Amino acid sequence: MLLIILGIAATILIAGESDPGKKVVIKAGGEIYGTYDLSKNQTIKVRFQGHQNNVTIKDGKVSMVFSDCRNQNCVHQGAISGTSQAIICLPNQVVVEVVGEKGEDIDVISN
Repeated sequence: MLLIILGIAATILIAGESDPGKKVVIKAGGEIYGTYDLSKNQTIKVRFQGHQNNVTIKDGKVSMVFSDCRNQNCVHQGAISGTSQAIICLPNQVVVEVVGEKGEDIDVISN
């Protein structure tokens, strides 16, 4: 799991510029928790294995506004809106990805 998260993070850093996203895919424990429209303002409470993360979509951007994890890196990351961007809460196993219309913008490549 850690290697997958590090791989996604490296891909994001290498990708550079990104296209504006259309949807937000939230995953918890590697499974899709929900898919949301990036143009609709809302707050999603993600509850997984006794932990909680609050994800807010506002004005075409998504951010992690609350997490009960200790390090708070996901909260301090700020808002994202591009297709090659993600917010990862490693302790709570929550990943927030911005994707295009079809939700197929992020690919995983393995050896």
